[in-house]
Amino acid sequence: MKLQSSLSLLALAAASPLASAQYILGVESTTDTVILFSAFDGSVVTPGYINLAVASASTPIEAIVVGNEIWVSDQVADKLMRFTLDGTTHLGDVVGGMDNIRGLELVGNEVWVSNSGTAGGAPNDAVIRFSTAGVNLGFFAAGDPFDVVNFQGDVLVANILGDDLDRHDLTGAFLGAFHNSDGVSGIDFPEQVTVRANGNVLAAGFSAPIGIFEYDPTGAQINYWPVGNGNRGVLELGNGNILFSDGQGFKVLDPGTGIATTVLANTGGRFLTRFAGAGPAPIVTYCYGDGSGTACPCANDSVPGNNEGCLNSLGSGGKLLASGTPSITSDTVVLSGSGMPNSSALYFQGTTQLNGGLGSVFGDGLRCAGGSIIRLGTKANAGGASLYPGGGDPSVSVRGLISAPGVRTYQVWYRNAAAFCAPETFNLTNGVEITWGA
Repeated sequence: MKLQSSLSLLALAAASPLASAQYILGVESTTDTVILFSAFDGSVVTPGYINLAVASASTPIEAIVVGNEIWVSDQVADKLMRFTLDGTTHLGDVVGGMDNIRGLELVGNEVWVSNSGTAGGAPNDAVIRFSTAGVNLGFFAAGDPFDVVNFQGDVLVANILGDDLDRHDLTGAFLGAFHNSDGVSGIDFPEQVTVRANGNVLAAGFSAPIGIFEYDPTGAQINYWPVGNGNRGVLELGNGNILFSDGQGFKVLDPGTGIATTVLANTGGRFLTRFAGAGPAPIVTYCYGDGSGTACPCANDSVPGNNEGCLNSLGSGGKLLASGTPSITSDTVVLSGSGMPNSSALYFQGTTQLNGGLGSVFGDGLRCAGGSIIRLGTKANAGGASLYPGGGDPSVSVRGLISAPGVRTYQVWYRNAAAFCAPETFNLTNGVEITWGA
C-alpha cells in the first residue's frame, strides 16, 4: 500500500551530517556489538559501545539515532532494539509485522525499515513505516530492499532483486531507477547506500564485482574501487576517506590511491551511521591498582574507589587526573599527578589502553598507556604532586603531535627509590584516556 499522506520536506532539512557528527556507529554481527568510530578518520574510539547481547540480538544490521534513543535493526530476530544514547541501557524492542529486515532510516518523524519476508504478517518486499513510538504505520512495496536513505527530498532504496538503486518519493511512489545496474559490470547486490557531503552517492557492493561504487546526483556511476570481500557498510569520513565494512571487518579506503587499510579485523562488519550525540566522556580514568584489573606485583593494591595506581613506599597510590578542553584548536588540557614521592615524574602519552585497559605489571605498578609513546615532559614533584604543561611548556596536543581528532592515553612514571616491592625503583599512576576533538 502507498502512504496516505506525504511527509513534510521541511522535516528533512538538517545541518550537514559531516559537520555535526563526531562519531560513527558501526554494527558488528560476530559478537553482536555496536562499535564507536571517529567520524573524522575512522579510528576506533570505543570497541564495545553497545552490547547487543543483552537484547538477545541475532544478526544486527544497522544502528540509527531516533530522538533520544539508538535503534538497531536485527535481520534474523525481526525486531528493532532500542537503547539509550549512551548505549548502556536496553529500553525494549519494537516487534511484529517484520521479517528479514535490513537497513533503516529516520525519514522526517518516521522510521523506515527495509523488509523482505512474509512471516508474522510482514508485507514481503517493502519498506515498513514506524512512528518514533514504535507504532506500525503501514508500508509501500519496493524491490527486495536492503537499505533506504534520504536523498534530495526523496529516498533511495537498494534493490538487490534488480541490482539497482531505486528512487521513491515521500508517499512511497516509485519514481524510477536512480541507477540501473546490469549486475555484471555494475553493482551486484547493493547493501548500504549513503550520501557524501558533495551530494554524490556511495554504495557497498556485496557480490562480484565486489567493491565500493560512487554515483553523481543524477545516478551516473563515476567511480568504482575494487576493494573488500562481500561489502556491507559504507560511509564518507570527515577527512575525505571512506570507511567501509565487509565480512572480515572494518576498513578505510583512500579514494585517491584506491588503497584500503584495515581498521578492525576478524569481525563481521555491518552498516555505518553518523552519530553526533552522547559520545563517550572526553576524559576518563582507567587502569586502577586496586585489584579490579591486573594484580599489583607485590599485593600492593590501593583502596578500591580511590581510582589510583598501585601503592608506593609512602602507602599511597600515584593518581593522574586531567582537566580542561581536549580540542586541537583550543587545547586547555592539564594533566595533574599526585600521591607520589618528591621525585622525578615523567608524563607520557600513548595511543592505546594496554592489555585492554587492565594494565601490565611494570616496576612496582602497572603500565596502562601503550602503543606509540611520546614523552611529554619530566617534572619534579613537590608535596608529592606535579602537572603538565607548566609554565613555558607546549600544550599537550602540540607536544603530543596530535593533528587530527582521536583518542590518546596518558600516564605518569615516577621514581620511588625506597626499598619496596620489586627490585626496580619506580612506580606508575593510573591511566587517563582523552578523546580529542577538532
